[in-house]
Amino acid sequence: MTKNNKVYFISFVIVLVLALLNVHVFMGNEQSVYFWDSKNFWMQWMRYADLLFQSPLDWGVSVYTTVTKDDYNALSTALLFPFKFLPIDSRSAYIYAITITYLIPVILLATFILLKIFESKSPFYVITTAILVVLYTPFWKPTLRGLPDVVGLIPVLCVIYFTIKNDLSNRVLLFKSVFLGILLWMPFAFRRWYIFTVITLYITLPFFVAFYHDVKFKFELSKAKNILINFFISGIITVALALLIQKELITRIISTDYSTMYSAYQYGFSKSLMVIFGDIGLFMMPFFIFGIISAISNIKTKQSVFVLFSAFSFVISVLLFTGTQTPGIHHVLPFSLWFLFVSIFGLNYISSLFKSKDTEHSLLTIIMVGMTLISVSTFNKPFPSYKNDFHIFPDGLYPYKVSNFDEYKRLSDRLVALTNSGDKISVFSSNYILNDDMLLTISNFKLTPRVFRVSQVDLRDKLRVEAFSTKYVVVTDPIQLHLNKDGQRVISYPATLLLNKKGIGSAYKKLDEKYQLSKGVSAYIYEKQRPFTESESQDFIKNIVNMYPQWNELYNNAKTLKLLSE
Repeated sequence: MTKNNKVYFISFVIVLVLALLNVHVFMGNEQSVYFWDSKNFWMQWMRYADLLFQSPLDWGVSVYTTVTKDDYNALSTALLFPFKFLPIDSRSAYIYAITITYLIPVILLATFILLKIFESKSPFYVITTAILVVLYTPFWKPTLRGLPDVVGLIPVLCVIYFTIKNDLSNRVLLFKSVFLGILLWMPFAFRRWYIFTVITLYITLPFFVAFYHDVKFKFELSKAKNILINFFISGIITVALALLIQKELITRIISTDYSTMYSAYQYGFSKSLMVIFGDIGLFMMPFFIFGIISAISNIKTKQSVFVLFSAFSFVISVLLFTGTQTPGIHHVLPFSLWFLFVSIFGLNYISSLFKSKDTEHSLLTIIMVGMTLISVSTFNKPFPSYKNDFHIFPDGLYPYKVSNFDEYKRLSDRLVALTNSGDKISVFSSNYILNDDMLLTISNFKLTPRVFRVSQVDLRDKLRVEAFSTKYVVVTDPIQLHLNKDGQRVISYPATLLLNKKGIGSAYKKLDEKYQLSKGVSAYIYEKQRPFTESESQDFIKNIVNMYPQWNELYNNAKTLKLLSE
């Protein structure tokens, strides 16, 4: 084994050990209170792993079908089936599956690209870069929450490496352009929202290819023509694959106003920036700025072209995405990738200002120690009194855990006992204090067939009238919402009627027991005593329609009133 190979092997081992240790520590501190996407993808993974071993053909057909039409398809979770049979609890196995199959390759690819760009062979720099990337918290946040979206960065990184290795400006390369088109379709195939990253790359990559492979910046019409033809072929392949395989999904995307549908998730551009830097941490901004300055001051180098390509990709992708909704932790992944590339270059530039290698190594060691402390504090809450209002450091993402867990368990057990005869439950509470998914996981999924999934977000889910036919209803006081109150009236309005025993709330009786949950929130179980009167049903629909006049035809009709009166 050569010296370089030994260094790369040591780096790989360090990355693997740190990654697995991080998962082990995080999962060891969690309680079974998973909800929403964090719970749904985990369940999806288990279903598809079981299906594969029951019927491989049905598994293949089902995965293909979900890719063709679903907004949140099962491809990324279905591929993780081997980990289902690890001799550990299924939740830990699932998180290890995402980490080993998707996150570690992303870390290694990002490290490899950085080393390729900066042409560094120093063992210390190789190991330092690997450690800095594996400690980068934005990559970890969705992974530890059970969101497999980091898989989309694998083809993105492959695209970057492909365009570094292949000069698409010299001549038309048919097969390579086709391959590039396939790579650029893959992020979208895994996750719909990566379309913004794909569009961004089709804007920035042609310029990157033009300048990276000709840092003298001499315009040649023939080269520009070759780049346009190659990317045109690539674009045709990307679009063709999307239309051929995902026609139903594409049709729905074109006909759906996602900006309106997700308006409850839209808090404006400034809030979106706060979310992005809450994941990254503003402490990295000086490195980012130094990266930009050094690239501009020494622009005719491949490194500078790469940095400016990353910077423009960051800006364009943020602008494109935030026009639709405020990003979540998984949406920040591509933004954070571009930010990392520029910041590492800035760090490299700062360290190069020191003529002494010892001083440079000392600086990098201090930064590594600092990054380690930041990573530990981001996921393990060693400083519970620390307030991070300005996002100087990444916002904390801690293991799922609630205080008064025994009360949650008591609530769950009571609901299981009440519904043993087959009665249904609706839960009008929607945040991390209490939601229906939390009760499912706490009950070890005994409540799964018994809980009716009520609407959560007004314009996305509308009103599921069947929720008012269940015998039991769970309500919290104060009412718990996870979005702007104007975007979750389908939760808050019925809950208010129940708590105040007004309108349809008069048809329910509050059972005697009170359940003291986290943060001073109380939960109550209500039992439906009688059908709603015609007057109660009409008033309820009238007020709902007053909130959303566009729902008038949908709910202000005899069918809805009949459902409410049953």
